[in-house]
Amino acid sequence: MGANNQMPCDFCSIPYDPVSTRWLCPNCHMKTNCCDGAPCEIVEVKTKTSN
Repeated sequence: MGANNQMPCDFCSIPYDPVSTRWLCPNCHMKTNCCDGAPCEIVEVKTKTSN
């Protein structure tokens, strides 16, 4: 991703490319929640049942 894909940091408001930095702001080093406002993936958890 290039400069066109920058967004402001949630903490310091400095624009950065969240995908290339893995959502870690290079200015304030705070991690932005990449799923903020998006629904979370549902993951089925298998448990053992005793007989």
